[in-house]
Amino acid sequence: GGIHGRRRIFPQEAERKSMKAKSNAAFELEREAMSSAERELLKRDLNRVIDEYFERDDRTDIDVTKTRNGYSVCVLFKARRIKKMRSPQ
Repeated sequence: GGIHGRRRIFPQEAERKSMKAKSNAAFELEREAMSSAERELLKRDLNRVIDEYFERDDRTDIDVTKTRNGYSVCVLFKARRIKKMRSPQ
């Protein structure tokens, strides 16, 4: 006897499901534009990194432009000074 209520998954079927999941993930990465919510999340994350290196004004602008080979991403902000960094020991 076998296990009732369970269907056996053959290696080819598992591979097809894996490929489908990868293609769906690739599709999500290959969109034309970011939503405003995604753009705000990106700004928040970038601001955390920027604040480690610069004393800046509160405004950060992000420009994402589709290019022939992918995207050009520009992050613009005004910095009052560069913070002094210590080399990791």
